[in-house]
Amino acid sequence: MEERRIFVAIDISEQVRAVCDGHIDYLRNKFPDARVSWETTEKLHITMKFLGNTSSDVFDALQSSVAEIAAKHRAFRLRLSRTGLFPRESRPRVLWIGLDDRPQAVTPLYSELDSVCEGLGYPKEPRAFRPHITIGRVRDPDEASELAAIHLKTKIEPVEFEVNEIVICESTLQTTGSVYSVISTARLGPSI
Repeated sequence: MEERRIFVAIDISEQVRAVCDGHIDYLRNKFPDARVSWETTEKLHITMKFLGNTSSDVFDALQSSVAEIAAKHRAFRLRLSRTGLFPRESRPRVLWIGLDDRPQAVTPLYSELDSVCEGLGYPKEPRAFRPHITIGRVRDPDEASELAAIHLKTKIEPVEFEVNEIVICESTLQTTGSVYSVISTARLGPSI
């Protein structure tokens, strides 16, 4: 049975992409020798759930469940809020830009998706959900503490955008890295 590398995500606006790109360019220019795999503009998104290899029958069930979940939730707004990283400043592995979920809309949506995916055989995420956009993966964390410190001190323009759909994407591995493509879209209900 054919399998595809699948994840569920929220797409972001072009204005948010521009702010993220600007920050990536700033860090890349300030630390040209840092071993970081920077995300490209078209790959920037908010991951809700990474499933990895997914069979076609599970994908069909996922697609149906995501559509049902989306129909129960109204569109909402998110805002870029701060810089962050995982797991810690002294050994950063992932650099990200966080999102303010003031209406508390994205976290309940995430919880429902996580539960549905558990029912499809994927383990629940043990860590608390923090909505964020990954901008880079550090390849040499022992040499990146100064980069991490500058990243964490940088103020991010608090751009707001509307979330009105959930997307299911496929990640295709190539010799030049992964390529993401949207294979399904589920609309949220109208905003209040």
